[in-house]
Amino acid sequence: MKRLKTKLFAALLALLMVGALSGIAGAVTLRVAHWWGDEAFQLVWDRFQELNPDIELKVESRPWSGYKDKLLVEMASGTACDVYLLSSSWFGVLFRMGVFEPLDSYAERDNLDLSKFSVDPAQEHGYRGRFYGLAQWIPDNPNFWVNKELTNEAGIALPEWGTDAFDTWRWDDLLTAAQKTTKRDASGQIVQWGLGPIANPAWCTIFAWQNGAEIFDDVTALDETRSTLNTPENIEAYQFLVDLVRKHEVMMTPTQAALMAEGAYLSGKVAFTLEWNIYGNMKKADFDWTLIPVPWQTRKVTKYGGNSWTISAGSQNKDAAWRLVKWLTTDIEAQSLMAQYGGLSSYSPDKQVEFAQEEMQKYLFNLLVARTKDVTMRPLWFGSKNPDRVQEIIQNAIDLMFLEGLDVATALRDAENEINSVVYGR
Repeated sequence: MKRLKTKLFAALLALLMVGALSGIAGAVTLRVAHWWGDEAFQLVWDRFQELNPDIELKVESRPWSGYKDKLLVEMASGTACDVYLLSSSWFGVLFRMGVFEPLDSYAERDNLDLSKFSVDPAQEHGYRGRFYGLAQWIPDNPNFWVNKELTNEAGIALPEWGTDAFDTWRWDDLLTAAQKTTKRDASGQIVQWGLGPIANPAWCTIFAWQNGAEIFDDVTALDETRSTLNTPENIEAYQFLVDLVRKHEVMMTPTQAALMAEGAYLSGKVAFTLEWNIYGNMKKADFDWTLIPVPWQTRKVTKYGGNSWTISAGSQNKDAAWRLVKWLTTDIEAQSLMAQYGGLSSYSPDKQVEFAQEEMQKYLFNLLVARTKDVTMRPLWFGSKNPDRVQEIIQNAIDLMFLEGLDVATALRDAENEINSVVYGR
């Protein structure tokens, strides 16, 4: 009987080990949510499963529309996923709510070198002494996608990465280049534009930052109490952009850009197009192209915050969730797989440049790394109270300035007053 019990115990132990190794029996199940589409990151998920057979991933790809609202409903109902991919536009609101697990104690336990991130997590994901996420991607301002055939024809020397002129352009340099590359036909109709549209709150804010302006009285946009749009630095920045359209007539409006079937950049009729760094779209051009940073005026500013991984405070599998989040963001193999989706991870980005699949992608990676050095960092979320409403008010002001010619100082004064009244009760 004793021998039989021993054999049964050994058989049961063997079955449990096989089940654990196969990821079926005894596995921890992690629910992971993101919005990148059903096919996104599949190579990454498959590799993590191979390395961690004791963790079973249930990946939920969701539409961008309604993603945050669904997250909040799940948190309130106790049905939250273990791990969420977040956009930085929600950090200001969500990190204050206590719905995510602080990660600083996990990082300290594992001796994770936080200095290797492009932005300190305590700054990028911090709130009152704790931090709540790890960034997947390096901070990436929009950059100007440049049609080099048009700029070469105009005799313009570009401030490209790898040259002594890199990141030296000021606003006057951009204006001069736009004037040289804007062309009209015999009737005076513009047939080639210097600049694609710059007319949304994010891009206008980046220009304003680089003129020394701020959006709120708190630069972290986490404990702000009022808007500071109506300042000389903001007015000067917005006036420069409005003048590109209404005075100098070198920048098209969004409506004019929408009339181009292929879009402003791919049309081949625009020299400089401000866009996010989507390499797959850049390389669709049938002309010689490059990228340059947004010209600055009084300081260089790079926005931080992007797609980041967080762990639900109510997760029952926090250690396993941390294992996934840490691996996704800091493991060199995970980063190499992530690079295949076009992105450069925030952790030790210098070491990842060689993951680029093509020379121009390598150029982009080098530019992104360089633009995190010796710059001021600012968060591109529009406050912690009601960022959607803040953006809506700023967009209305932009439309009034660019399309209807409302005085810039008046538009920004009215926008500041409305934000302070509606959002902050002042």
